[in-house]
Order: sequence, then C-alpha cells, then structure tokens
Amino acid sequence: MVKLSAFYKDLIAKFIKSAGVEPDTIDITAEWDSSLTYHENKGLIAQKFSLKPAIREKTITAKEVKEEADRTQIENLHREEEHYRQIQDEAIKQIKESKSTPYLDNAFYVPKELVRTLVKSKDIHGLILQGEAGIGKSHVVLQTLSEDNLKLVDRDTNQGDFDILTGYATPLELYMFLYNNKENRILVFDDIMKLFENELSKGILLSALWNPSGKRIVNYYSTTEKLTVPKTFEFNSKIIWCVNNLPEELQNIKSRCYFYEMAFNYKEKLNIMYEIAKLKKIPFEIIDFIKANTNEAYENIDFRLPTKLFNIYKHHSKNWEKLAVSLLKPDENLQMVRELLSKSATVNEAVQEFIIETGKSRATFFRYKKELIKHIKVSKSQGIDTEVKE
Repeated sequence: MVKLSAFYKDLIAKFIKSAGVEPDTIDITAEWDSSLTYHENKGLIAQKFSLKPAIREKTITAKEVKEEADRTQIENLHREEEHYRQIQDEAIKQIKESKSTPYLDNAFYVPKELVRTLVKSKDIHGLILQGEAGIGKSHVVLQTLSEDNLKLVDRDTNQGDFDILTGYATPLELYMFLYNNKENRILVFDDIMKLFENELSKGILLSALWNPSGKRIVNYYSTTEKLTVPKTFEFNSKIIWCVNNLPEELQNIKSRCYFYEMAFNYKEKLNIMYEIAKLKKIPFEIIDFIKANTNEAYENIDFRLPTKLFNIYKHHSKNWEKLAVSLLKPDENLQMVRELLSKSATVNEAVQEFIIETGKSRATFFRYKKELIKHIKVSKSQGIDTEVKE
C-alpha cells in the first residue's frame, strides 16, 4: 500500500533513534513491506527490534500524508518517463541498424487486414478508419488494395476494381458515383465528412450499406434534370471511409461497418517516422531533429512531417533547422502542464499554478495530465519491443 520513500524512511529512522537505537544498525529498506501502511510497518519494526521510544513520536497529519503522496506521484511520473525514454532510445538505435521495418508493419497490420477482410466479406459492406490527419489512413487502404493486385478504375474504359471519392460531393453527386460503381467494387471515401452533414446523403449511404431484405436498394427521388441515371438501383459494392472523427450521431452508420481507430502516441509516431525515413531514404538526421525539438505536448507530429522537413533540408542546407523548427507547434496547454509537472514539488503545487496562469479549472489540469501520460507511456497494442528481428 505504501512505497518506502525518503519521507517515510526518515520518519522510521527518527522513530528508531527516539528508542535509543542508531538507525544505521537496522536495514530499514529490507524491513519495509510495501503492501502495508506506514503505521503497520512501524509496528512490525518496533516489535521485531523491541523498540520503545523514550519520547512521544510526532503524529503524521493527513496533510503531510497527502503531500507525500503528491511528491511520490511526481517522482514516479519522472521515473516512468525516463524509463520509457531509455527503452525508446534503444529501440531507435536498433531501427537505424536494422534493414527490416517491424514497427511500421505492426502499426498498420490491423487496418490492412481489415481492408482485406472487407474485400472478401459477404455480410459486412463497409469499413471506417478513424484517426487524426496525416497518420496514413488513406495511404494504408490504397497500398493494401494495390498489394492485392486490385486496380484503380480507368475513367476512359470504366475498368477497374476500386474508385476514390475525395473532397466535397453533393447528395446527387454521391448518388451518381454510387450508381456508376454499383457492381463489385471497393469505393474509398477520403476526407468527405461534409457528406455526413446532409440527411439525404446519410440516407443514401445507409441504404448502400444495409437493407433488412438483403438487397441494398438505393433511391434518389427527385425531378431534377441533372439526374441522368435511374432513380433506384441495387448496390453491390463496398465502401471504405477514412475520417478524422466520426460524429456521435452517426453511430447507426458505424454499427453497419467494420470500425478501427488508428491512434499512435508520441513515441510510436517517432519510431514509425524512423522507419518511414528508411524506406523513403530520408536522412535520420531529420527524425533526430524532430525528436530533439518536440515532446508529448506537440500536436502536429504526423507521418507527413518527415517529407515536409526533408524538402526544406534539400533546398535550404545552411539554415534548414531554423525554418524547420517554425513548423513545430506545441499545444500550449499541454506544454504548460508538462513544464509545471517537471518543476513542481507536488501535483497540487502544479495544479495551483496552472489555475493561476490560465484561469482554468483543476479538472482541466487533470484532463491535460491524463493526455500527457497517455503519450508518455507505450501503448499495449502498439508497444515498443526492443528486439528488432531481421
């Protein structure tokens, strides 16, 4: 229940000394049981060594216990951050020395296999890949389809296995796109969230994904002369969405599809960037620069960044770092919480300074703190393995 910190060790030492025994003659660390409370540990030590203080021991107040818990939490956070930093440094060293790309392969294994599963599926007709911009959602979809020898539709011959819809599309344009690709194709919707803002578009999409009768019938009842295809048709293709964020009100669409959230913490992104650099022949110096000039509080760390900085590197060899650093922007609130946790003696001290500096609440501080810890730790699903297999 209680870890032996310097605070508790000092209290036990004073207790031992008050009983007329030199503290150095008892190995407090060896006697301490972390599964017990401070008072239980003190009692066992007193019993084992027949300690009877000559004077009344000072009572530990609840405030002192809380302050010590706060200090311990800060110490543990710093220790944990250093632990994961050492693991990552070792991982990066092996990435640089290895010819394989295990982190890249592991990071995109699930979405790639879900694409393949959708292609073969007879019952599920949609896949949603959700994640922040720039982490490779559309890239992994198109790469997987190409790896499996599926061909992009040729606009002239209308031959091919998959087609792509990007940007903005009206309900009519969506309907006609579906009609023109209604037979046994994979349709990739890339960054077209505005489709979901229109009720007619949502209805069209829902019909394309599922129908209780088994046949997916799509309708567009309108008198517009712009409609040059039938007002109803059976849809036999499949749809993949790549979205930054799926609104809550679209759960009925999500429930009809495979759904996977592509999310990486800061350390995972760096590892993957080193492997991207290896594949694209980008100097490791670029990723070293990103690692040295960013931390868990930076919000624009994505897989497009190495290419952006490499272009600056190639065209501005003398002052590329000055230009590159201007593209690296932290989330100011996360950065403040990170700095406060780094310099404060206790969590409560950091909270109070945060409230004074920002005018924001205690709850907001802990929300940012939770976000930081998520990026500091290595996730269980995408964890760092220091053994790189050739």
